[in-house]
Amino acid sequence: MAKTVAVFPNPYLKDEWSTVMHPLLSTWAGSLKQAGWNVIGLNADDIFNTDLLKNMGPDAIIIHWSETLTTFFINRHPPGRILTSRLSRIIPLSIRKSIANSITDSVKLMIDEWSCKLADSKIRVFNQIHELVSHSFNEPGLSECDAYLKKKIFELSTAFLTQEESSVQLVKNIYSSEKPYTITFLGDYTKFHGGRIPKNEAREILSLKKDLKIISYIGTARKNRNPADVVKCFNNIAKENDCLIVAGVGVGKYVPAKSENIKIFDELLPNEKLRNIFCASDYVINDAHEYMTSAVVRTAISYHIPVIVRNYGASIKMAKEAVIFIEDKNDGLENAINYALNLANEKYDMLVKAAELRNEERPWSQYGKAFDDLFSNLSKK
Repeated sequence: MAKTVAVFPNPYLKDEWSTVMHPLLSTWAGSLKQAGWNVIGLNADDIFNTDLLKNMGPDAIIIHWSETLTTFFINRHPPGRILTSRLSRIIPLSIRKSIANSITDSVKLMIDEWSCKLADSKIRVFNQIHELVSHSFNEPGLSECDAYLKKKIFELSTAFLTQEESSVQLVKNIYSSEKPYTITFLGDYTKFHGGRIPKNEAREILSLKKDLKIISYIGTARKNRNPADVVKCFNNIAKENDCLIVAGVGVGKYVPAKSENIKIFDELLPNEKLRNIFCASDYVINDAHEYMTSAVVRTAISYHIPVIVRNYGASIKMAKEAVIFIEDKNDGLENAINYALNLANEKYDMLVKAAELRNEERPWSQYGKAFDDLFSNLSKK
């Protein structure tokens, strides 16, 4: 008899992000189905209603990102709705902090009550851990609520899932736990953004010279993840044929002045354009701190593009031997960029080959089998 797993957030949402631009959860849901599972999608209202969950009767629940659920809890307090709305952008920081701090205790209490009810349901919870810190909440009160929820979900869980073995010890350290776990890979992102095309073809499409050495910074800009430092370091060392692509929503304001060596795409990148940027690149860089799992890094590996990243989290294994690590020192970022721009061709080719191998090792189909094996092993105990 087929087993049933309920997944939060709902992998079957119909918005463009979930269906076209980054259909990660629906792809993993497909892998679960291939492994013999029935899959139910849960919205925030569903997972909050523990009586409904019991009536659904799933054998397991997989909880991914906590931020959607944190927002749900915050929005149940009228002042919280201000903080999660667009209106918050025009409210002074001091007032936002005051509002956030005023609801923190009541949000935590609601989380406690919900987690107790979910524990009482006896449904096995599996925590898919993508990140250990929130990259969405900046106000201290809200980030505190999200960290509290993350911890509660972990405590509820029978086991955890994460994308690379190199992230496991980080999880164990932060939660002081030896829970069972399994590794569930991110697969080949060309499935989402389109097949690989030759580098010169991609550069022609983007109106870039074919003989450039190109490093690309790709991703939505946030306070804790933006291209400011990369732009500064690149400008310090760039030569005539070096190029930095800066691409993603909000990145433009982090490039202080126009430069012949910097190409900016300040926009939500459609799949084809995103594919073209990856394929045009010699390297993709992500210098963010405490970024445990990067879809940008996995996408670069999918396109056989070496990466420049910090020696942290999933990237260590995901990009093994296809990586230039940023050393944790003052000139670490600039040194890594300089090393990449001046790397001999034969050494660069070795990085490309390693990226190709890492990609082949990580099929989407592995997810369902890994989860099924974990569930089966736990059921035997």
